[in-house]
This record gives sequence, structure tokens and C-alpha cells, in this order.
Amino acid sequence: MNDSGGSELDLLRIIPGPPEVRDGHRLLLTLHFADAVLFRVEHAWTDDFPEWRLSDDIGTAYHELTYSGDDDGSAITFAPGVPSAASRLELAVDDLAFSVPSAIQEREPIAGSLDAAALSNAAEHETDLHTMARRGEARRVFVPDRVESHNRLAIVAVIACTAATEVVFHHVGQAQQHPAPTLRDDRGTTYTPVACTHVGSYHLGATTLTGIWRYQPPAPDTAAAFEVGGHWLLR
Repeated sequence: MNDSGGSELDLLRIIPGPPEVRDGHRLLLTLHFADAVLFRVEHAWTDDFPEWRLSDDIGTAYHELTYSGDDDGSAITFAPGVPSAASRLELAVDDLAFSVPSAIQEREPIAGSLDAAALSNAAEHETDLHTMARRGEARRVFVPDRVESHNRLAIVAVIACTAATEVVFHHVGQAQQHPAPTLRDDRGTTYTPVACTHVGSYHLGATTLTGIWRYQPPAPDTAAAFEVGGHWLLR
């Protein structure tokens, strides 16, 4: 039995993956839910049905719940949720394995919190299809110090890619459009969304969506924090 509490829809923790690319794969994010855990792995995979495995340091028996892949990588969800007693996970496929801490190292929080009204104000967007599709490879991942949800929507991460900048979000509720909020960084860069709503997703369920907003330009290497929807919350 999982002792993390809550329901399978609750997003509890967000853990960024290690920066290194291993055997053509990079673990970008680990999302902990009460009754499941989701991994986003970027790769150029040729196997249509890779057999991912998950284990932890207390012997929990995990089973793959969902798998989805796109041109950039895969999202793999396992159940049950990670017990609070587990301190480390191992995600593996064939001879490749990622060691993943179950909690992020504590950091000083950035002042400010997510503003629902600011998130609801869509930024001006581009509509060129070539621009919309342009992404490149992930370079850096920025996550919030804590999970904040407003109107059942939580910001998960900012991903600085070589040819775009992405914001990942998680929404619980009926299917709907999610206008792209304003985005800027601590270097003063102003970003323009490539579409008025999300351009893709890691996971789509009956009442949940882990989606992606995409922006131009790519984030500069000197950017150390991002403001989403009017408040600083990622670094």
C-alpha cells in the first residue's frame, strides 16, 4: 500500500533529471503523484515498445501503467506511487539505468507565487507552423521549489532547448484549451508563444493533462530563473 497520501491526480513533487546524456538518452523530469510516478526521457529511440523497468531501495514492486512516445522522447508512468520510505529510484531499459533521488535538494525559495489571473491572460503568439514545430534538444531544466496549483493547474518546469523554450504544466479537470501565459527570464528576455494553447503533452488522461507550451526564442545560457504568468517561481 502506498503511504504518500492523496489521490492519483495529485502532483506531489517535481524532480529534475541529471544533465548528462547517456547512450543517447536524457532523463528530463520525474513527476511524483500520490498513486503513480511519471518519467520524461528524451532520446532518439528506434524500438516502438521499449521495456522500461522501475525499482527502488526498499523493494517496491512497480508496474508500467502508461507509455507514450513522440519525436522528442517518451513519457512512462508506473504505479504505485513512490512510498515515503524510498530514498532512491532506478529507471532502466535494456542495459541503461538512471539513478533518481526521490526528493530534490532543498533550495532557498524565490519570492512570489503563481497567480491564477496572470496565467489566464494569454500572451501574443506566433502561428507559423515551422516555428511551432521547432524545438531542438533540451539543454537545462528549471523546476519550482514547491508544487503550487491554482484552478487545478500547476506549473511543472521550464525546459531550455537549443531551438525553443518550453513550459510544462499539469491540469486536473475536464478537457479544455490552456492559453499560453507570459514568460520572461531574469536577463530580461521576453518570450513569444508559438501557439495560443499547448502544442503537445506528456500524458493525456480522462481528467488530467500534462501539457507543453512552447516559446521563442531559445533561452540564453545566462538565464538562471524564469517568470511564468507574472511571478518568479522556477530556477
